[in-house]
Amino acid sequence: DQAVPMARRDPGVQSAWFALLAGVNSDYEQRQALDSLIGHDAVDETLALAVLDSLGEVGSGHETAQVLRALAAAMPADPALIERYRAVARRLSDHERGQAERALDRFAAAQVD
Repeated sequence: DQAVPMARRDPGVQSAWFALLAGVNSDYEQRQALDSLIGHDAVDETLALAVLDSLGEVGSGHETAQVLRALAAAMPADPALIERYRAVARRLSDHERGQAERALDRFAAAQVD
């Protein structure tokens, strides 16, 4: 899909991506779109914040937790970004929140080294 690389590097395309995503009524489809955008590459702070903001539109805790775990694997170790991530995770059930919080453990391991 050519739209994903463009949305990752072009702010205008990224803005349009999230505007379209806000109109998607399916939590599952929103998660799929966010997972595609996150991909398997590093995510910069701007994109990570946009993903976190868009999770406010996702009603399913399960789908939100899935995106958070993918994001944690790709986002930078920025303290403000991690706190924003935790704020989103706080609205999840205990089980889902635990999964999302454990995904941040990679940052704790990096601080010990």
